[in-house]
Amino acid sequence: MTRISGTNIIKAPCCGALYSTTAFASINFMASEHWTDGATENSLSQSDGGLRRCACGGYFLSGYAERVGFIPKNTGQQPEQTEYSIAKIFGKIGKLLIAEDKAKPQTIRKLPSQWAANETVIPPKAPSVTGAAIAELLDSKPQDKNLLIQARRLYWRHLNDQFRDEYRAYKEVHKDSFPAYSPSAAQMGNMEHLAELLEHHDMVDELELGELYREMGLPLKARAKLAKVDQDDRKLCEMQLSLLEMGYCGPVRYKY
Repeated sequence: MTRISGTNIIKAPCCGALYSTTAFASINFMASEHWTDGATENSLSQSDGGLRRCACGGYFLSGYAERVGFIPKNTGQQPEQTEYSIAKIFGKIGKLLIAEDKAKPQTIRKLPSQWAANETVIPPKAPSVTGAAIAELLDSKPQDKNLLIQARRLYWRHLNDQFRDEYRAYKEVHKDSFPAYSPSAAQMGNMEHLAELLEHHDMVDELELGELYREMGLPLKARAKLAKVDQDDRKLCEMQLSLLEMGYCGPVRYKY
C-alpha cells in the first residue's frame, strides 16, 4: 500500500532553488504491466527515477538533493497551526530553528532568500524529465554520473515504448510467441552508453546489465552477467535465461 507521510523540501544542487516532493511512508510497486527492461504501466510508485529539471535550466535527481525540511501530513489528530511543523531538518542551514519548547516539533523561521515554513506558499514541484525531453538532457552532456545513468535508463525504456505497442497488438493474436525486435541505431547507441556506465558503477546491477546485453544481441555477455545474479532476483533472471535459450532479444511483459 502506498502511503504519504508528508512533503519534503529539497534544495536543487545546481542553483539552490527550493522544491517540494512527496514523502512516502510506504510504496506499493504494483502496476498493470511490468517489463524486463524495468518499464511499468500504471504504476502505483514513482517511475521517473526522480529525474527533474530546475527553473535555472539545470537537471538533478530528487533523491540526491539536500533535504532541508519536512512538512508532516495533517492526520486530523492535531489542531491546525499557522506555521508548518517541521519534524526534522537535514543539513547545515544556519540558525534556522528557534523553538521555545525543545520537546515539541520545531518550526522553520523566515530567513532572507530561504524558504520559510511560516509562509503560505510551499515551494513548487520540479517538473519530471520524461520521454523525448530526455534527449535534450543528454545533449547537454551532464557530468553527474548518477544523473546520466538514470537519464539513459529512462531513455532506453522510452525508445522501447513503440515496440511495446507492437508487442501488445501481436500478443492479442499470438499468445505463445513474440514479435520481432530490431533496435534502431539510436537505441543501440543509448544501450551501449548505458551498459558502459553501469559496468563502471560502484554498485553493478548484474540483472539490468544482463537485460541490456540480451536486447543488444550479445547473449554471451548477458549469460555472464545473469550468472552473478543473487537469489532475490532469480525469478526474473530465469525468465531472461529462457529468452536467451529461445534466441529472443526483445523486452518482454511479465507478471510481477
